[in-house]
Formats: sequence, C-alpha cells, structure tokens
Amino acid sequence: MVQLIKMNTTMKKVTKYIALLIGGIALLSMAACSDDDGRTPSPAVDPNCIGASFVGDNIGYEELEDTDPKELTLTISRDKTEAAATVAIEVQANTENIFNIPQSVSFAAGQATADLVITFENAQLKEEYSFQISLEAAAVNPYKGNGHASFTVQCLKWVDVSGTFAFKDWVFDEYNAGKEYNVKVQRVDGENRYRIVDPFSQALAESGEEVGEPDEYLFFTINPKNNGVAFDSYNTGYLTEEGSDILGFSSLDYLGVDDVYSKYDPKSHKVTLNVYYYGDGLIGQKESVLTVPDDFKLILEDE
Repeated sequence: MVQLIKMNTTMKKVTKYIALLIGGIALLSMAACSDDDGRTPSPAVDPNCIGASFVGDNIGYEELEDTDPKELTLTISRDKTEAAATVAIEVQANTENIFNIPQSVSFAAGQATADLVITFENAQLKEEYSFQISLEAAAVNPYKGNGHASFTVQCLKWVDVSGTFAFKDWVFDEYNAGKEYNVKVQRVDGENRYRIVDPFSQALAESGEEVGEPDEYLFFTINPKNNGVAFDSYNTGYLTEEGSDILGFSSLDYLGVDDVYSKYDPKSHKVTLNVYYYGDGLIGQKESVLTVPDDFKLILEDE
C-alpha cells in the first residue's frame, strides 16, 4: 500500500513587484555561477529519442503451471511513432542462460507498442530462474518511463489431493450465515505447498451480494516439523458498504511479523488461518478454517 503524504505550507501573499525583484535576484545569481561549481549537469535527452519504455509492472515473479507455455510477454511502448524503429535489448542477468531473449524489438511506422516474447523451454519444475534486461539507453527518456525489467519465474506441477475438504472463512459468518463449503485442494507435487481452488465462488453465488474480484486460489504451506502454517494474503470478493473489496491479510503482510497463530492440528483435522481482514480500514482479526480429511497426511521431507 502506498501512502501519499501531502505537505501543507502556509505562505503570505507578496506583491508582484517583490516577486519580480526576487526573480531578478535569482537570475543574477544564476549568471554569477561559474561552470565549475561542482554540480553534475542532468543528462540531456536527444531530440531524436523515441521514448521507449516497458509498460506496466516491469519487476515481478511469475508462477506457471507445468502445462502452461513456457514464455513471458513484455510490452514496450514508445512516444515517437512516426518512423519505424528497432530498439536493442541488453541482458544484465540470465540464470543458466535458460531464457531465450531477443536481441531487439522492432516497431513499424505508426506503431506505438510492441511485444517482447521471452521463452524458457528448458526450465525445470520447481527451479527458480531470473533475468534482468534493459532497453538501449539512446532509445529511453530517463525522465519518463522505465527502460529496465527483471522477472523470476518458477514452473510447478499441481496435483489434486483426494478426500473431502470443507472451507469456512470469516466473511461467510457475515454474508452466508456461517456456512462452510466443500472445496477442491491441490498441492505442489512432492511438497507441502497447497492451494484451495475457487474458495469463495460458491459462497459469493449464494450471497446475492455484489461481487468484487475474488482470488481464484488461496495458497498456504504447512511446516511438517511444527505444523505451522503460512498463507498468502487474498481477496475474498465480498464488498464493504463503500464498495471496497474485503481482503484477508496474513500477519506478515499486514504487520510485517511472522505468523505464529496459523496452525495445522492433525487431531482435529483442521488448518486454521489467523487473518487480518481489511476493507476501507481494518475490519478485525478473525480465523478462517479448512477441515481436511481424516486420512490427510503431510509429506515428511520436502524436496
């Protein structure tokens, strides 16, 4: 969350004559400065610079399914579109040279955006790979846009976990009379990384409420050594009276501290999440519970 801080400054009005006087003094001061004042001048922008820039998020982490195409598409825009242009791509980092990164991206005359498709066909499951690239400096206006991009990707194989799972989130108490819903749960093959598939879709459909943007998955992990649970913050899809999405934050995301209350209890067969719910402000600290099958077993040694 980005907090904007507005600085309020109280100033007395001055007459136009005083303003002109101050302006004249400033001009004289600037003229008196020598060229050797120790300051580094700001770089000038070539008038022929096309103003190329990566569009949108240019730093990120992409988690892909094992069946997804192993590729990532970045969009590049430019300000000057009159003529055709080619912009070189410079590579600063490429893990194990796994990424096939084009040497350049081209624009036809009149074309404002172009796609840069980066592939990684030889990426192995579960391994993380990263790249860092930049557009050639001559094509980038350093005062506008961003000429750099860096991403980490990981390919995972998710498998269905057998048995009946029942999910009950705190928002169901408020909107669905405390009901719980049967859900499908998947895990990363060979690991204690899990996800609940469409955890809010059934409840939202029954609530009759206006729907926001619920997450398709709710991700969590279980530590087999102490049964501690860590989960990713999520969007429930329910809306406050003011129309804001109700979000479920982990303590790590909301407070910046590790979660010591979210646990898996093998005796009660429950995974309990300690959630901080947020709409237009903090709604409260509540529990969300996933009931697992009686024969549910953790993988004792993660790969």
